[in-house]
Formats: sequence, structure tokens, C-alpha cells
Amino acid sequence: MDFIIKIIIAFFCLLGVIYLFNSVINYYFTKKDGPIKDMSILIITKGHCNKVEYVIRNLLYATSNIKTENGAPQIIVVDDYTDDETANICSYLENDFDMVKFYSKKQAQKLVMEKYLDIKE
Repeated sequence: MDFIIKIIIAFFCLLGVIYLFNSVINYYFTKKDGPIKDMSILIITKGHCNKVEYVIRNLLYATSNIKTENGAPQIIVVDDYTDDETANICSYLENDFDMVKFYSKKQAQKLVMEKYLDIKE
């Protein structure tokens, strides 16, 4: 029994060292210039996407440490003739998370032209 406790303690010590190493690396290799001005991630969905929720949630997690002047990076999901189930999942995620936006193809085209390319219709 004593041996098992020593293994558990060693395991948690190893996790602590890994976390400390990761924190030091992040501290020294992240830019100190302040927040990024703006960042968006564009996802285009077609037909039925089995893993659309998985992809969006992973992007939310991956970008959770990135800060922009407007908060977290925006994840733009474009509906390019998706089925009803995929569209419902995207709408559900849009309602749950402020940084997820679900647009039709025409709305996304207008958004990209006006916001990112500075082209006014």
C-alpha cells in the first residue's frame, strides 16, 4: 500500500513539473504587445457534418487563451446548403457562445466584404 501512495505522489509531482515548465514556456514565448486587434475563424459547412459540434467546441477551447480587442476570436460558421440537423447544432452553439456566429452564405459574403476587405456595396 505504501508503494502505491509513493507512485501517486510521484505522478502528481511529475504533473506539477510539467505544468510549471508549460507556464514558463508560455510566459517567455508569448508576445507582450497587448491583445491582437481582431481575429476570426471561418468554417464552411456543406451537407451533413457529423463532427461540426466537436470542431466548433475544440476551436472554442483552442482559442480560449487568445485575447483580441473585442474579446475572444470570433468563429464564423457559414451555411452552404447544410442539412437541418447540422444547421440546428450550429444555431444551438451560436445561442450558447457569444463568439460563435452562424450565417447564410450570402450574409457571410457581405460580412467578409464589409468587415475584412473594406468593400461597401
